[in-house]
Amino acid sequence: DLPAAGTRMRIKQRLAEALRGARVFDDARFEKRIPAERWTVKGDPFHFDFGYRLPPAGGNSSGHVKLIHALSLSRDNDLAHVLANTIRYVRQQEPADLTAVIEGPPGRGDTTARHSYRLLMDAEVTLRPIAEVDDFALSVSKELGLGPSTNG
Repeated sequence: DLPAAGTRMRIKQRLAEALRGARVFDDARFEKRIPAERWTVKGDPFHFDFGYRLPPAGGNSSGHVKLIHALSLSRDNDLAHVLANTIRYVRQQEPADLTAVIEGPPGRGDTTARHSYRLLMDAEVTLRPIAEVDDFALSVSKELGLGPSTNG
């Protein structure tokens, strides 16, 4: 049985499906369930859904970490708080981006979704609606150099 539409699990399943389709999911450089304690404190129970590291550019020795997490703006307000706080810790340690894949923009009357949206925007988290997940997965594929070569 599929989880209910608009839930975090359904969004995460659809995200994983798109990443598989873009040949990203099984790439050795693509990580799943990334423990936040790498950047926060030992014992932090939070895990980012997915992530990868871009190779270093110029003098940067460790590269740039790109994290991805699924959530529902209207159902996962506590998770929005956790993501906003945790990405701040990560960025204190190294350059990092976080993309949150969401069900879509908050509805006018959905105050919880609007609050979650605002928290994530204030934390400079990129929000991608589930409707754009295939394009997003292709952009990840391209960043990892998995897409079709464009330089003849």
